[in-house]
Amino acid sequence: IMALQEIIFSSDPNCEEWLRLNNRKTFQEILESDDHSAVGHYIDDDLVSVGILYDGKLTHENIGSYFTTDEDELLSFINFKIVFASTLFRGSGLAREIVQSLRNSAEEKGKNKILCTIHTNNAPSKSLFQSLGYEKIAQVETSYGPREIWNLNLQE
Repeated sequence: IMALQEIIFSSDPNCEEWLRLNNRKTFQEILESDDHSAVGHYIDDDLVSVGILYDGKLTHENIGSYFTTDEDELLSFINFKIVFASTLFRGSGLAREIVQSLRNSAEEKGKNKILCTIHTNNAPSKSLFQSLGYEKIAQVETSYGPREIWNLNLQE
């Protein structure tokens, strides 16, 4: 995942503004925990796309904390941590497959909502999530720039 992240950040000039850089320790903790889910696509032994669904539980990493302090409600949310694809495979449907697969994972975990933050200028991500039924519900200023919060209700 680190290698793919480095390739994406070095090949796409928008990444520094649009995405939050994650470190090796963060990815390792996520992959070692049953609380989170990760899906990726490999082509010729190379990881070309990846997505991580992150359960922030009752921490500040739970995007739902922008809206509520109710612990039961917070525990019903899960976030996308990352969804990205190598620039060579953009538009191929891999990111769409990842988001749909991770939606199934969220449902299996009994979550009610999937939340994600998207940079205000990241039109491709906004288009992807909107096409899959997500709705923009807020705009916030984070420590890594302006973000829109997108939501999908799973219990409808």
